Order: sequence, then C-alpha cells, then structure tokens
Amino acid sequence: MGFASPTPRRRVGIVAILQESNTFLHARTTLDDFRRDLLVTGEGVRTAFGTAHHEVGGFFAGLESAGLEAVPLLAARALGYGGVLTGMHFFVEDELRALLGIPPEVFVAATITLGRPAGGHGPVRRRPLGELVFGDTWGEAPAWAVDPPGTQHTAAGPPRQDS
Repeated sequence: MGFASPTPRRRVGIVAILQESNTFLHARTTLDDFRRDLLVTGEGVRTAFGTAHHEVGGFFAGLESAGLEAVPLLAARALGYGGVLTGMHFFVEDELRALLGIPPEVFVAATITLGRPAGGHGPVRRRPLGELVFGDTWGEAPAWAVDPPGTQHTAAGPPRQDS
C-alpha cells in the first residue's frame, strides 16, 4: 500500500497599486508619495487590507473561500497616475511571466496597467470624493476621502440628497 503525496495548495500573489485615476494631476508621482500614503510589502499587505471592505480585502477572502493561498507581495497607494484593472494579459502572458520572473505555479488573475495620460485634461466629471465615498456609516466620508489640492469638478449626477 502506497501513500499519495498531498496535492500542493495553489498560491496566488496579491499586488495592489492604487491610484486616483480621474484627477490626472500635473505633478509627477514619486516613490516618496507612495511612502507618505501607503507602501507595504509581505504580511504588511494583509495587515493593511486583509479584513478591509475593499477589493484587496475581497481578494484575500475570496481566495481563502476557494481553498487557495493568498501570498501578499506589495500594496502601494498615491496620487498622480491612472490605472486600469484588466484580464487582457492572457494574450501576452508568456512574455509577461518571462519579463517579470513570475513562477509557473503563480496564477495571474488580473493585471493593472498604470500610466500618465497624454494631453491636457479638464476638470473631473464626478462629485468631490467626500460626496461619493463613505466609511463606516452612510453619508459620512472617511478622513482620507479628500481630493488633491486644486482638483476642479464639473457638475455630475443628480444633486446630492441629504437625509
């Protein structure tokens, strides 16, 4: 009678680079900007987002419920660049893996492309963050939900209805 070796648990790396994508500030974002806001690696990612009501927290919860191991790698947040979450990397996944040295046992579920838009951009077409983002209670914005200095807004959406 032989013993079967246990099936290795599948691991998924978690990398989160979070940016205000609608403001397109004229100033460049630097590493110090990320350090001032949030720049963590390894288990610091789980500490910052593991139980948060946020997409990254949802990844941790979803992977756990699917029996997969979340491997926290990097989380960074600052202002200045725009980002788009996409699953379109599968067209170039072999090249992406080679370029970044991604091990074969890591499943790449999505990628986030970051960049600075070309050309000029006017005011953002949304309400101020404090009117859109709520923390623990509906209608109460968290302290971090503040637009960068100088952000201009156009009228967007129906007028806010305060209860």
